[in-house]
Amino acid sequence: MSASVSKAALPPEVRRFSGLYRFIDPERFSEMGIDPEDVPLGTYPAEDHPSFLPDRLGGNAYGLGLFEQTALPPEEASLMEAVDLNDPAKVSAYYRGLNDIFKRLGLLIRYSRRGRPFYLIPRHYVANFLVEVRAKADEITSFLSGHLARRLRETMRVGILASESELLIPELQGRMPHLDFNLLSSLDQLTAERQPLDALVLMGGPRRFILDLLAQEGREPPEDRQGLEDFGHFMGARLYDLLSADGELVCIAQRPVPSSRQKMKVRFKSLEEFKRFLIFSHIYKTRRRYQSKAGLNMEVNRFDFEAFLTGLGIYHETVEGLLEGRSLSQMEPREIDRLEYQDLPLPRGSDQRVLAAWRRWLGKMFDLGRLDSVLPEVQAAEWQARYEISGSFPDTLLVMHGSRRRPPETLAQVETRLTSRQLVGCDPALLADYKDSFAYVLKVIDILEQVRKGTYTRLPGLELSRL
Repeated sequence: MSASVSKAALPPEVRRFSGLYRFIDPERFSEMGIDPEDVPLGTYPAEDHPSFLPDRLGGNAYGLGLFEQTALPPEEASLMEAVDLNDPAKVSAYYRGLNDIFKRLGLLIRYSRRGRPFYLIPRHYVANFLVEVRAKADEITSFLSGHLARRLRETMRVGILASESELLIPELQGRMPHLDFNLLSSLDQLTAERQPLDALVLMGGPRRFILDLLAQEGREPPEDRQGLEDFGHFMGARLYDLLSADGELVCIAQRPVPSSRQKMKVRFKSLEEFKRFLIFSHIYKTRRRYQSKAGLNMEVNRFDFEAFLTGLGIYHETVEGLLEGRSLSQMEPREIDRLEYQDLPLPRGSDQRVLAAWRRWLGKMFDLGRLDSVLPEVQAAEWQARYEISGSFPDTLLVMHGSRRRPPETLAQVETRLTSRQLVGCDPALLADYKDSFAYVLKVIDILEQVRKGTYTRLPGLELSRL
């Protein structure tokens, strides 16, 4: 067995989650027609892939879009136009040339001798992803255990609002098999009538979740600011309705990287991490330009380093074209210095703005017991093993705990109070259905507003004066 194949073997921690992207064991290469040389060191072959990883051109490493097509020379562009990638028979005749093109572009797509696509998942991405899963699972497990203890229960029904391929679900089921987990990953599941849930776990922000569900069904989000705000309030009300009277909610999302002009000192504990940072600073538009002459001990901009840690990742498999086909381990730091700067934009954000929006949308429906950012212990330990810095590592997660608010008065109390005052009107039990609605109440209020302004003329003057 070649070195590339043997090192592509799935380690136990990856094999445990092989269903996530349907990783391919080396033993299946012959059966599937995969050439071992098409699986570079540092990657795991799979039948599925993450939705997005950045390539060196700013596009998606799992796509062949506008960025990539414009970078092709005429002869390779002609090949791509001539081959129907949906026809395995035609692809199999040109799979070697296609794979060479994808490699030079830094794409993580490959084709087998049988014309079937497979995908390369960078080992570093998998490692980081598994750390994130453990960190989020720790936070959720702590929340659910506390909820059980507060309610003196041994089991409960938990709703998970997340993507259907979310790896957290099997992880949580393995940790807490005594709980009944229910996945809500579509608009139909979100809006369907169901038995109230005891707890909800929302992965991501409330508004982002509903907008993603709309996008899945091909619906366009509103373009105006108020329309977007309304979706946040809609999610707050829907989450409230999904819960039982004593239900609780936890929201967990990635913390955005805030802009900063502060400087900090970093010691990279390995040459590989040092070179990864140098590559990162050549691909993205960092606040400062970095050169290898500073060595493993560097003074860096805080935003640059935090974006490197928690923002968009760079995997050397996607920049092989930039590295002239060599792997990062074969590159010397001074060679990276001579690479061209790509200056792709880095996303910035404000965690305080995100948390303030969560408070607006959810604060009226829930008592917010916790609303802050946190650095999970498992993530801190991972970074401490790789870097030594001045100051502290950044928080990575935004977390909100909320319990369903109880109204100050029940409907029965309101009806009893109104009945005792002997107001003129119909008994609630005899009320017509069309009047038992918010639409009717709003219509009445609108008429009363016209009466107050003196613009309503559809009643006699005596009746208007009484109103």
